Amino acid sequence: MIHLMKSSKYQICSGNHTFCSNSKSKTSRHLDIDNNRYFSGSSSLDIGSLLIFYLSILAIIASYTHDIEYVLPQVLIATVTASLLDSLLRFTKTGKWLFSKGAVISGLIIALIMTRGQIWYVPATAATIAIISKHLITRQGRNVFNPSGLSIAVTSFIFPIDLYLHHAGYLEGGASLHFASSYLGLDRWATFFLCRHGWIGSTSSVGVVLLGLITAYQVKRHISALSFLTAYILLFMQFAFVTNQDAVLRVSLEIFASGALFFAFFMVTDPPTSAATKGGQLVFGVAVAVTAFILRLTLTLVVSSLPCNSLLFSLLILNLLAPSIDKKIFPIRVSL
Repeated sequence: MIHLMKSSKYQICSGNHTFCSNSKSKTSRHLDIDNNRYFSGSSSLDIGSLLIFYLSILAIIASYTHDIEYVLPQVLIATVTASLLDSLLRFTKTGKWLFSKGAVISGLIIALIMTRGQIWYVPATAATIAIISKHLITRQGRNVFNPSGLSIAVTSFIFPIDLYLHHAGYLEGGASLHFASSYLGLDRWATFFLCRHGWIGSTSSVGVVLLGLITAYQVKRHISALSFLTAYILLFMQFAFVTNQDAVLRVSLEIFASGALFFAFFMVTDPPTSAATKGGQLVFGVAVAVTAFILRLTLTLVVSSLPCNSLLFSLLILNLLAPSIDKKIFPIRVSL
């Protein structure tokens, strides 16, 4: 059992991987990470099923916008591969065939953070890496890295897949910035409603924001998502002012066309791999934004030939630091 010394309001229960909060209130609330359920008093809400539903809506929007033959195959391949492999690994451990909603969620996210029309073995490989990492790379029974983020980061070095607008020219101002936006069919505000480039999960920014906010609040990680977006927007606005660029167009390109919205609401908010306390979430979100901004400027300009994705790599780095962030914000005592 891990108890927080600074406040009795929070409690992290390592036995069943739950995050317990508000112990002084009339109703006890906690997020059961293993079962993907959020409890409030005697009632329960199946977060796993709701998240699958939300991600499926975004997949349907992407299928309608990008043509179903370019989207549906990679969605099915990723989700089926993840589900079957996860069930197989669980069978080898328990002798029982078990179905995991978490595997379906990982498969959906993997499919949605790729560009459309991937060859079948790309989502299959990514899904395989994600599930293996969930079973092998753990810390006290919890995932160390976001499985979907890790799998796509690794897969991008195996196969030549375009996951992000990482080309150096997209960071340059003036004609290069406007050429990039013109090439991608973007303007200052249109990408908020519909974007046909980048991660297919970010096709509808309105849909991502609405469903993402619901998800973030339900898993009690809204502070992480909102702090990341606020810091990321402010950093690129400042970058645009310093380099004499169109600030609105720069932010539109970085936020709406790059997958940052989907990343904020559906990946930064992953409960097992992110900070849990309120103060920790604030630091975690800002740290992910600052790290992504630095990687965006350095990796894409210095080593632009690499298939780097600053968002994913920044998340993986902060996944390692998430437990330490919670301990720094709210010192804890561990009793076994």
